[in-house]
Amino acid sequence: MDRAEFLSYFLWRHQDDDSYLPPAEGALEQALAVATDRIGVEAYRPQFEAVVEIVKSDEAQGRWGSRNLKQNPGITRLETLSPDERAKYIVAAMQILSWFDQCAGLIQARRPRCAIGQGVASTIINVAGKFKGYPPELLGALVRASASWTSIDLIVIMARTNPLQIMASQASQIPRDPETRAALAQFLANVAGQPVETLRAADLKAIDKLKPIASGEEPPVKAPAKKPRSAAKTSAKTSKPKAVRDSEAFWELPGESELHAGTTPDPPQANKQATVRLTHANPYGPFDEAKFFVRIGDPERPTDQDNPDVITDWVQCKLVEELVHVDGQEMPRAKAKEPFEDETLWEGTYEAKLKMPAESCSIEIKIVSHHPELPYVVVLSDWQIAVG
Repeated sequence: MDRAEFLSYFLWRHQDDDSYLPPAEGALEQALAVATDRIGVEAYRPQFEAVVEIVKSDEAQGRWGSRNLKQNPGITRLETLSPDERAKYIVAAMQILSWFDQCAGLIQARRPRCAIGQGVASTIINVAGKFKGYPPELLGALVRASASWTSIDLIVIMARTNPLQIMASQASQIPRDPETRAALAQFLANVAGQPVETLRAADLKAIDKLKPIASGEEPPVKAPAKKPRSAAKTSAKTSKPKAVRDSEAFWELPGESELHAGTTPDPPQANKQATVRLTHANPYGPFDEAKFFVRIGDPERPTDQDNPDVITDWVQCKLVEELVHVDGQEMPRAKAKEPFEDETLWEGTYEAKLKMPAESCSIEIKIVSHHPELPYVVVLSDWQIAVG
């Protein structure tokens, strides 16, 4: 499927009787003239074909938004792919959203085929886009694919997909070639053209982090401070931090936060109590306004993202440890001097006890943020647990 075939599918005209007519005369030529190819679409042919198949699937019909699409098997399977393959889908989805934007007036944006197409592309990025380890060349393609978003819908799409947070979290890996820098500058300019009141605090921080890359005015990288020998000896005598790091259960949250999860014992034992441990990390400082809840879930019937409070067996997690990293040293937050003058990596670790069932299950996590500039409720239902 080349660019012409892909665009032609979405240029077909939907009628009131739910039938379709071919594209209007000259529409495809106009679309090809404005739909900029910044990534070399031939390299992403399987990804574009997969998007069209998801749009055609029975599971997608009638689901114009991104909420129900999160359970579409064509999308959920992407989380199991390697970083290289997974990143290709994110790049293609970004390019699709840019094309839909550029072809405004030529496509029926609010009609089923195109509405579902936009929902599929947004959901692919939302579900499978937040992970570490983007190959730099694909991260560069991601930046270039984003540069053509210019419409007011940009803010809506950003809220669903958080492309700014994806780029900012991978900032050190963004290629510094002139083409990628120019594309990043264009994307940031497009974002700056939106009403400032629609931008979240996390968006503004991400913009500040990306601007030096776009302008080529990055400060020199500072060498990490060496830990004094005496401090190293002291650290060896102290108890091991409870913070969960480098776990297989990992998610990226709004505001460039990260969440790692684990159990003790690992794996947990059937019909016995296990400790669920969550570590919430934020590179800018303490995030006190988040609360965490856990429960045993059914992988076949995950909790509804839109109505998690219907479930009544959530167990609130208790904050058991807070660590901050100041001047290259890790220390308990209680021993650090606040307020912090600079951005300070913070890790808050939370625990709860759950009785495990006799068979494999999922542990669901509900996160409620009461941060005044970043309120949200998120349910994570993809943590699969094999009991011992």
